[in-house]
Amino acid sequence: MINMELIPIWFYAITSIIYSAFVVTDFIICYLGYKSYRVTSKKSFLLLSVSFLIFGLGFLALAFTDIYIYTTLELYGSSTISLNLLNYQGFSMYYALSLISYVLLVLMYLPEKIKKLFVIYVPIWYASSVNFHIISIILILYVVFQCILNSIKKRSLNSYLVTFAFIALAVFHLLLIFTPFSQSMYIFANLFLLVGFLSLLYMLVRVNSSE
Repeated sequence: MINMELIPIWFYAITSIIYSAFVVTDFIICYLGYKSYRVTSKKSFLLLSVSFLIFGLGFLALAFTDIYIYTTLELYGSSTISLNLLNYQGFSMYYALSLISYVLLVLMYLPEKIKKLFVIYVPIWYASSVNFHIISIILILYVVFQCILNSIKKRSLNSYLVTFAFIALAVFHLLLIFTPFSQSMYIFANLFLLVGFLSLLYMLVRVNSSE
């Protein structure tokens, strides 16, 4: 983790807003995904709903962490607990929940025979941000590959929206790997994530409105 002494206080205010926006978006996707499942009875929508519920909880952990850090430093200037440790624990929770979320997304596209043998596994070394982003990209690329095959087969707007959403999610993690070399990468990464979420959200709105 980066030493917090190198990060300006205002940064935590901005990131808490960004993370909170992602939480709201994820929970809306979760709700619409479950609603789509109730209408269509397709298990893929249920997995999507649970996945984004967990994903949203991961961002909720980051939002609460940054809100606490910002208010503590802004109001009191210091804390009785280690804010570096708190920041580390917040990100560790986000890493773990995100990987579980991605595993559920992979389960959406695994053949039934393989699903029965598939074990949800979160590597111990996820705490390294680079390792987390690499394993996330690998999991998401499998989903992207299956989405592309599905798009070629169906040739529908909804399938294209889903494919774009997961490509944007993969780009999000890829750009964050290069954040230490350029701070602008962080901005572009979160923009890709937001656009990806909105693409998936639009797909679910279309599904629910067509029923």
